[in-house]
Amino acid sequence: SDVCSSDLVQIKANNPINDLAVSAGSTLTAYYVFNNGTDSSTVKWYEWTNKVSNLIYTGTTLPTDYVTAGKVFSIIVYPFNGNDYGFSVESSQINIT
Repeated sequence: SDVCSSDLVQIKANNPINDLAVSAGSTLTAYYVFNNGTDSSTVKWYEWTNKVSNLIYTGTTLPTDYVTAGKVFSIIVYPFNGNDYGFSVESSQINIT
């Protein structure tokens, strides 16, 4: 069977993102294009500290109480179409200011 996939994985926000930075308190949402079947993908949010990532949340939208100044986040989308898993794709890191 064909493998599902996710393209253009990125973090979007309700406030302007400039140079991969966005203001504290913003609503951050996973954005990606899903290919091949019904989207049953999982989105995992990671916080970066000293070049080490820690899983902090699973879901499409990160709760705003996580979004505080000085944090750095990325997401990984794990594509799944109900039958098959595709290759995971990571976003760029975003800085909270």
